[in-house]
Amino acid sequence: MNNIETFRPRTGYIFAGIIWAIFVSVFVQVLLEGNLQVTFVAGGISGFACASSWLIYIRPKVVFSDEGVEVVNPLRRYNFSWAAVDRIDTKYALEFYLGSKKIAVFAAPAPSRYHARTIKSHDVAGMGYQPGEQIRAGDSPRSHSGVAAHLARTRLKAFKAAKGKGSDKLTARFNYTGAAVLLASVVLLFL
Repeated sequence: MNNIETFRPRTGYIFAGIIWAIFVSVFVQVLLEGNLQVTFVAGGISGFACASSWLIYIRPKVVFSDEGVEVVNPLRRYNFSWAAVDRIDTKYALEFYLGSKKIAVFAAPAPSRYHARTIKSHDVAGMGYQPGEQIRAGDSPRSHSGVAAHLARTRLKAFKAAKGKGSDKLTARFNYTGAAVLLASVVLLFL
C-alpha cells in the first residue's frame, strides 16, 4: 500500500480516556476496600466498560491508500480496492457501495440534519461544490463523515484519473480477539 493516510477521530481517545479513568479508579477503590465478592463485580463491570470503550472509540478507523481502503469497525475489518467502489455516500455515516454491498464506516458518523443549517459557503470553499448548491450535513467539512468522505472522494477521483487497476474483491474479517475480550469481561461480570 502506497501513500497511506489514516482517519480516526481524536475525540474517541478523549471519550475512552474518561471512561477508563472512571472505571479503573472505581476498581482500585473497591480493591483497596478488600471485599473479594464486590471486587469481582467491580472488575467485571470495569473490564466490560474498558473493553467496550476500546472497541467503540479507539479501534475504528479508515485507512486510505492509493490502491484501496481498509475499514476497521469494532468487530469487522474490510479491505477493498478503489476499483470496487461504485459510490460514496454520507447519509448516516460514511458509506462505501460496492455492487450490492454497503459498508458503513463506524469511525465517520454523520451529524444530525440540523448541522446542515450551520454550514457556511467558506466552509466548503475548494471542495468542488457549486455556488448555491445544497450539500448534506454528512458532507460538511466540520463533521467526521465529511472529512472522511472528502478524503475518500479525492482518492477515488485520483485512482480513476490514473486509470488504476485493482481487484473488485472484498475481504472481510471478524475481530475474534475483540469479541473474546468483550465476552470474557461479561462472563467475569456474571461469575
